[in-house]
Amino acid sequence: YVIGPCNSTYQLCIGVSVGTNGVSVYQHEHGYLFSPLLVFPIRLSYWTRVTVVVQRSKPLLYLNQTLVATGLQASGTLIYQPTSLGSDWGNYEGLLGGLLVVQRVVTASEVAVLAPYTLDVSAPCNALDDVPVNTGLRGSTLSGYVDGFTTLTLAESPYTVSGSVRVASEGTLAIEAGVQISVSRGASINVFGSLLALGTQASPINISSPLPARAGTYLGCYASSESEATYNYYSYSNTPAMCAQQCAAARFAYSFLSYVQCYCGNTLGRFGNSSTCVDRCAGNNTVVCGGSGAFSVYATGLPVHWGMLRFASTPRALNSSYLSWVALASAGVPFLFGTTDPNSRYGALVADSSFPSMTAVGVMSSYGSGVYFRSAVAPVQPQ
Repeated sequence: YVIGPCNSTYQLCIGVSVGTNGVSVYQHEHGYLFSPLLVFPIRLSYWTRVTVVVQRSKPLLYLNQTLVATGLQASGTLIYQPTSLGSDWGNYEGLLGGLLVVQRVVTASEVAVLAPYTLDVSAPCNALDDVPVNTGLRGSTLSGYVDGFTTLTLAESPYTVSGSVRVASEGTLAIEAGVQISVSRGASINVFGSLLALGTQASPINISSPLPARAGTYLGCYASSESEATYNYYSYSNTPAMCAQQCAAARFAYSFLSYVQCYCGNTLGRFGNSSTCVDRCAGNNTVVCGGSGAFSVYATGLPVHWGMLRFASTPRALNSSYLSWVALASAGVPFLFGTTDPNSRYGALVADSSFPSMTAVGVMSSYGSGVYFRSAVAPVQPQ
């Protein structure tokens, strides 16, 4: 037995037996010895991903992400999760990679997403890695903690990250192929546990900032403050188009106008709206350019950058993250946003003792390096 059926009073449990000649699933309940619910004979001679999903009291067997058998219905509906490796009735003696228990029914697409996570042959396998069903992410607007196993599905895409997301050391965030995620300014995705973002060439995963307003779009009148905007120039030919062009060249999302003055920035509305934008622009008296204590604000056409995808150090035994065909766009916060943290400039940051596997990951419009490795414990081989 890889997973032994529990043996306690008045509990119905499921166990899984694996050998070179097949896979079996058993039930065990009080007063009865093990009863086979599913027996699937097959020759196993190399690493094989074995997934058992109990759905409506019936075991479903997947081998290498393919459903191969459906078993008989168990004698009860309240089925307890496994609690131990092996069994007093016989322990599995072969090689075993990563082992994962999820406290809910997973879908066929989630079985595929989980596949690389469950075959981490470098990880110790001395206990069940129990992933609770509770999560901090609900609906299509995301923020907060992931302390269980959560899947962002294509069916519910697109998603909006309104505040920073933290995948806790015991959490796993899975993202299906084709999912679109829009991340608000300054928000980051911080991974202390596992991130499984498995896109395909035909259906990549896109993580970016919201679509920007068209260049020259008037965004409103806002209370002015030089802590929100950076001075650019002073000109008696000042117009919204001229200021927006200058700010776009400096890679800002917003242009702030006050008669002859042009400011640039990447935050908007921190000091509230204003109704005092009545002054005409110095270079075009048909449009408004601010007023007393106020800026007229126009879009430059550039997106507002979000934070970063950060892989942090974690004590978790199974801490591998897997990314394939993922596009990170408009990530990284530049120094001119006001931050002094040099690590904030990158699209993705890989910290010490964090070992994500990345294949076909693109970082576009980043202010620093695409992916920054804070330290390398092994040679890095970009492909």
